[in-house]
Amino acid sequence: MSSADRLAAAAADRSARTLQRVHTALAELARAGQPITVVALARHAQVSRSWLYTPPELLADLARTPAPPPPAAAPAEEGTANRACCIDCRWRTPRTGR
Repeated sequence: MSSADRLAAAAADRSARTLQRVHTALAELARAGQPITVVALARHAQVSRSWLYTPPELLADLARTPAPPPPAAAPAEEGTANRACCIDCRWRTPRTGR
């Protein structure tokens, strides 16, 4: 085996390990219900964003991954908006002291 063959084999092995890391990160983000974006996936898999566009099968996997459900809105506390308005107005209204 020539050095060029060993180099090509090492590059293919590294690429396969990186692709596996990306697939693992994709599954973890989906399982956690996190939004799957290029930035989030690259950060979680510790790869560059541009690398994610290299393997064509990866883009197909991204397209098949279901989007997480939107977060549920927290119920507003009664009078919260009113209270915030009053606090805001207090700071804007000059105090006379009398």
